[in-house]
Amino acid sequence: MVKAAGTLLECGLSAEEGSPEAQEDERLADAWGPWSPEASFYHYATRDVPFETATPELRQHLTRDGRPALFTEYPEADRILLSRITDTADLNAFRHTTLRQG
Repeated sequence: MVKAAGTLLECGLSAEEGSPEAQEDERLADAWGPWSPEASFYHYATRDVPFETATPELRQHLTRDGRPALFTEYPEADRILLSRITDTADLNAFRHTTLRQG
């Protein structure tokens, strides 16, 4: 068990308690907390993936159908008109109240 732990430390897959690496791990865990483990796993699993080279053929394939619509429309759905808040103080109060109740 001790040898395995040592190997994990050497490979950078584990951190010794109280070390700067462990403190950084805890800081990152706090930052990712609401989205973990899925978002942090996805982020770290895909961050060093090389991008596909954009050849003319690939560009043509990707742009063949044009861009998707900016908004999705539901013609049969009821429309709800929202009031416009133009004053920043009102907007902040609205957000604060909504977040506290939500």
